[in-house]
Amino acid sequence: MSAPATSRAANQERKGPPLSAVRMMGLSTAAALLGGQQALADALAIEPRSLRLKLSADRGVTNDDLLFAAAALDARAERLMDHAAKLRAEAGQSKKGEC
Repeated sequence: MSAPATSRAANQERKGPPLSAVRMMGLSTAAALLGGQQALADALAIEPRSLRLKLSADRGVTNDDLLFAAAALDARAERLMDHAAKLRAEAGQSKKGEC
């Protein structure tokens, strides 16, 4: 009879998305930039609880998770740039840095 698998051994045998600190921190940073975990969870089309499990290494972060987060960041960046351009136009500047 073999000994029960330790959590470390269980993690090594684990199937599914990779557990990576870089991926988890990337999602965490994306959440902060998007305005919170709820906004990122919405972008990933998952429940906030599922996102918390990904951020705490209880679940892996898939390539799709990263790509959806990147798309949400791109969309937010575009909205920010559009708004910045409107503010510049209202101030009488047509280009960034122009006086």
